[in-house]
Amino acid sequence: MPRTVKTNLNTLKVVWGIFKDLEIEGLLTGEAVDLSLAKLIDGLLTQGKINEFCQTITGEKTDFEELEIKEVIELISLFFLSTKEQFGELKKIVTAREKTPSQINASQPTPTPSTA
Repeated sequence: MPRTVKTNLNTLKVVWGIFKDLEIEGLLTGEAVDLSLAKLIDGLLTQGKINEFCQTITGEKTDFEELEIKEVIELISLFFLSTKEQFGELKKIVTAREKTPSQINASQPTPTPSTA
Protein backbone atom coordinates (compact mmCIF):
# COMPACT_ATOMS: atom_id res chain seq x y z
CA MET A 1 0.00 0.00 0.00
CA PRO A 2 1.51 3.36 -0.99
CA ARG A 3 2.18 5.75 1.84
CA THR A 4 1.00 9.33 1.86
CA VAL A 5 2.62 12.33 3.48
CA LYS A 6 1.01 14.99 5.61
CA THR A 7 1.78 18.66 5.14
CA ASN A 8 -0.63 20.21 7.60
CA LEU A 9 0.50 22.88 10.05
CA ASN A 10 0.99 20.46 12.94
CA THR A 11 3.27 18.35 10.74
CA LEU A 12 5.21 21.39 9.55
CA LYS A 13 5.65 22.58 13.12
CA VAL A 14 7.30 19.32 14.13
CA VAL A 15 9.36 19.12 10.92
CA TRP A 16 10.52 22.72 11.45
CA GLY A 17 11.80 21.74 14.89
CA ILE A 18 13.62 18.68 13.53
CA PHE A 19 15.22 20.70 10.75
CA LYS A 20 16.10 23.54 13.11
CA ASP A 21 17.89 21.06 15.37
CA LEU A 22 19.90 19.98 12.33
CA GLU A 23 20.36 23.60 11.19
CA ILE A 24 18.74 22.86 7.82
CA GLU A 25 15.42 24.70 8.21
CA GLY A 26 16.24 26.62 5.04
CA LEU A 27 15.20 23.48 3.14
CA LEU A 28 11.62 24.38 4.03
CA THR A 29 11.85 28.08 3.28
CA GLY A 30 13.90 27.83 0.12
CA GLU A 31 16.79 29.76 1.66
CA ALA A 32 20.40 28.75 1.11
CA VAL A 33 21.54 25.99 3.45
CA ASP A 34 25.13 25.10 4.26
CA LEU A 35 24.61 21.40 3.77
CA SER A 36 27.30 18.77 3.71
CA LEU A 37 26.46 15.13 3.16
CA ALA A 38 28.36 14.15 6.31
CA LYS A 39 26.40 16.65 8.42
CA LEU A 40 23.09 15.48 6.95
CA ILE A 41 23.86 11.80 7.46
CA ASP A 42 25.07 12.45 10.99
CA GLY A 43 21.92 14.36 11.87
CA LEU A 44 19.45 12.05 10.18
CA LEU A 45 20.97 8.69 11.01
CA THR A 46 23.19 9.05 14.05
CA GLN A 47 20.82 11.34 15.93
CA GLY A 48 17.77 9.27 14.89
CA LYS A 49 16.08 12.18 13.16
CA ILE A 50 15.23 10.21 10.00
CA ASN A 51 12.82 8.00 11.91
CA GLU A 52 11.26 10.96 13.72
CA PHE A 53 10.94 12.88 10.44
CA CYS A 54 9.35 9.99 8.51
CA GLN A 55 6.98 9.14 11.35
CA THR A 56 5.94 12.78 11.51
CA ILE A 57 5.27 13.22 7.80
CA THR A 58 3.36 9.93 7.48
CA GLY A 59 1.64 9.74 10.86
CA GLU A 60 2.81 6.12 11.10
CA LYS A 61 4.75 4.57 13.97
CA THR A 62 6.74 2.38 11.57
CA ASP A 63 10.45 1.92 12.14
CA PHE A 64 11.55 3.62 8.93
CA GLU A 65 15.15 2.66 9.57
CA GLU A 66 14.12 -0.91 8.71
CA LEU A 67 12.86 0.09 5.24
CA GLU A 68 14.90 0.14 2.08
CA ILE A 69 16.58 3.47 1.50
CA LYS A 70 14.64 3.83 -1.79
CA GLU A 71 11.32 3.80 0.11
CA VAL A 72 12.53 6.42 2.58
CA ILE A 73 13.89 8.65 -0.19
CA GLU A 74 10.53 8.43 -2.03
CA LEU A 75 8.70 9.61 1.11
CA ILE A 76 11.11 12.46 1.70
CA SER A 77 10.90 13.50 -1.96
CA LEU A 78 7.11 13.44 -1.89
CA PHE A 79 7.09 15.62 1.21
CA PHE A 80 9.44 18.19 -0.31
CA LEU A 81 7.59 18.30 -3.62
CA SER A 82 4.33 18.94 -1.81
CA THR A 83 5.71 21.59 0.54
CA LYS A 84 7.64 23.29 -2.27
CA GLU A 85 4.41 23.76 -4.20
CA GLN A 86 2.58 25.11 -1.16
CA PHE A 87 5.40 27.39 -0.01
CA GLY A 88 5.75 28.62 -3.58
CA GLU A 89 2.20 29.93 -3.43
CA LEU A 90 2.91 31.59 -0.08
CA LYS A 91 6.06 33.18 -1.46
CA LYS A 92 4.03 34.69 -4.33
CA ILE A 93 1.61 36.24 -1.84
CA VAL A 94 4.41 37.65 0.33
CA THR A 95 6.27 39.00 -2.70
CA ALA A 96 3.10 40.66 -4.01
CA ARG A 97 2.52 42.34 -0.65
CA GLU A 98 6.08 43.64 -0.55
CA LYS A 99 5.70 45.43 -3.88
CA THR A 100 5.00 49.13 -3.85
CA PRO A 101 1.89 50.40 -5.67
CA SER A 102 4.06 51.70 -8.54
CA GLN A 103 5.66 48.26 -8.95
CA ILE A 104 2.24 46.61 -8.97
CA ASN A 105 0.96 49.08 -11.57
CA ALA A 106 4.07 48.60 -13.70
CA SER A 107 3.55 44.83 -13.79
CA GLN A 108 -0.07 45.13 -14.95
CA PRO A 109 -0.95 45.65 -18.59
CA THR A 110 -1.86 49.17 -19.59
CA PRO A 111 -5.58 49.42 -20.39
CA THR A 112 -6.36 50.52 -23.91
CA PRO A 113 -9.28 52.83 -24.63
CA SER A 114 -12.19 51.07 -26.20
CA THR A 115 -13.95 52.47 -29.19
CA ALA A 116 -17.67 52.41 -28.82
